[in-house]
Amino acid sequence: MISSTLRGRYEGGVREAVTTLSVQGAAVKFTSNVTEATFVNGSFAHGLSFSVEKPGSFLIDYDVPKQDVRFQFINNGIVYVHRDLTTFEPSYDFAKNSWDVAVSQRVYEDNVVKASYQNSSKVLALEWSKNPNSSGGFQISASVNLAEESKFPTLSVDSRLHVEL
Repeated sequence: MISSTLRGRYEGGVREAVTTLSVQGAAVKFTSNVTEATFVNGSFAHGLSFSVEKPGSFLIDYDVPKQDVRFQFINNGIVYVHRDLTTFEPSYDFAKNSWDVAVSQRVYEDNVVKASYQNSSKVLALEWSKNPNSSGGFQISASVNLAEESKFPTLSVDSRLHVEL
């Protein structure tokens, strides 16, 4: 199955458009992301990333311009799920040599509230996302860098349109 998602994002006065193309095979899912910066800035690698996911097991992300590889466990032996509502997700970023953690709680049928902490950057984040069964969704998030003296949060809004081909 091939699916495509167009996502618009607004964060701190900066607008961004991201296109995602996913190909789902029998055992793994391949995904590529391209932002408008890939074409506007003239460098093909800017804003380009790839990921490989084995559902229920692991996810590997590769950010091309940063040359950063990130590995995340999705296996139920590592990711703790409680009553199909609460999820605990540890992950490891090889480039930063750092563990990160996220805890999410499903609210109602299609709403998720998630709190995360990135150890290397000391960023604490809270997000609310709505993923309806239809072709769209949104995400509202706030994050704060605990390493900075000023603890003013960064807010972002993300809207998605999803099409299966």
